[in-house]
Amino acid sequence: MSLKDGQYKVIAEVYQGEKLPLIVNVENGKVAGIKSEEKLADTNLNKAVIDTFSHEISRTQSLNVDAVSGASYSSKGILVAVKKAVVDAGGSTDDNEISTANVEHYDATTRTNVNDYSNWREKPQKIVKTIDTDLVIVGSGIAGLAAAVQAGELGLNTVVLEKNSFVAGNGGGVEGIFGINTKMQQAAGIHTEPEKIIAKEMQLVQYRVDGSFWVDLVNNSSANIDWLIKNGVKLTKVDDYAGICQFPTFHWFKDGVAASGYVPYMKKKADEYGVKFLLNTPAYSVIYEDNKVKGVYAKTTE
Repeated sequence: MSLKDGQYKVIAEVYQGEKLPLIVNVENGKVAGIKSEEKLADTNLNKAVIDTFSHEISRTQSLNVDAVSGASYSSKGILVAVKKAVVDAGGSTDDNEISTANVEHYDATTRTNVNDYSNWREKPQKIVKTIDTDLVIVGSGIAGLAAAVQAGELGLNTVVLEKNSFVAGNGGGVEGIFGINTKMQQAAGIHTEPEKIIAKEMQLVQYRVDGSFWVDLVNNSSANIDWLIKNGVKLTKVDDYAGICQFPTFHWFKDGVAASGYVPYMKKKADEYGVKFLLNTPAYSVIYEDNKVKGVYAKTTE
């Protein structure tokens, strides 16, 4: 039995109970795409989930897809809605597979054991393309984008591997960044004593961490924020995380999320430096030779 062609309207319950109307398109008996009935901004995490799921489910005809990093609630709600659409179209979602006639299901698990990370040096059976580069960055979240921009500043030929169809990763929903004695704090008349913050953090973890890391973070936090602002990142205010934190060291991204205040600006700057982003391209394992990591094996749909 194949799915009945048509456009199936369903409602997904996403983050904080928001209702998001979706259209699941079925063509030639298969799921052909998913879209929102509402116009969503490119920085909207729900759009990122919809785009990723639309691509993966259409390609694999399977509902066994990974949740999008940083959007767990939306991923779950949208997947539940898509399952309902499949059932409405006359299909079944047993074991997360879409039961249709004459459909070959894609199997992404080519490793000997995908749950065994001892194969992190495993070489793929077939290599279809080799890219020579100075630096490869795995993941394009907060840290990955910062690394990409810094690599661009240093003049390195850089490739970023990202498993999703968009940049941001876990960082898209991050609300702000930590900083001490920054220009924003000075303008707001805020003065903080680094020693007190370091002492408090060490006390909270019962002195079981290397305090030098906290010293390094604190001493460089102001310069880090200056660097981000220089590269276009938008910060709007600084406070004690709306009264939750003990010290006023939280610098808020524009609109309260990195998806608006950080990601698009750092991606633009990385693009200006010529950094190459390979989306839908998860890292597979590392190239390990002579006791050194010399590269990465990756998988792509291209």
